Amino acid sequence: MKSSLTTARRGVLCTALISLVLASCAKEPSASKTAADVETGVLLNLTTGQDDLHAVSMGLNLAKTAAERGLPVVVFLNVAAPVFASTALPADTKYEDFPPVQDLLSAIMAAGGKVLVCGHCAEVSGVDASTLLPGVVVSEHGSLLDELQPGLVGFSY
Repeated sequence: MKSSLTTARRGVLCTALISLVLASCAKEPSASKTAADVETGVLLNLTTGQDDLHAVSMGLNLAKTAAERGLPVVVFLNVAAPVFASTALPADTKYEDFPPVQDLLSAIMAAGGKVLVCGHCAEVSGVDASTLLPGVVVSEHGSLLDELQPGLVGFSY
């Protein structure tokens, strides 16, 4: 008798759960939003160093294109990437037919994007904050969090 009650209760619970699922599926679908309907922006988390200039150039070129289209852009140079914001880096550092890395960074900032360098990572990499490109800001993680806003899409290279 006890097992038939338990089985009956399970049946009732299953039926109730299925009814709830079906009811939620039967609701009118809300109007879907396109990318043009949502305020978006780009957060580029760049950790790669000089050993992979292809990845660095791809990420920075993406951020440059977004900034030139008027999207909010934040570039965070950390781990091995702070070197790219230093004036000590040779100005012709680039990957094949891409523009030089520092030209990409300057274009991002000229189009309204922000370039932040992790202070700790810069120190570990031997990058002196006094040698940073004009407009680059030394940032700790708390400052990066202040830049985050709804709609930012993150990319990591």
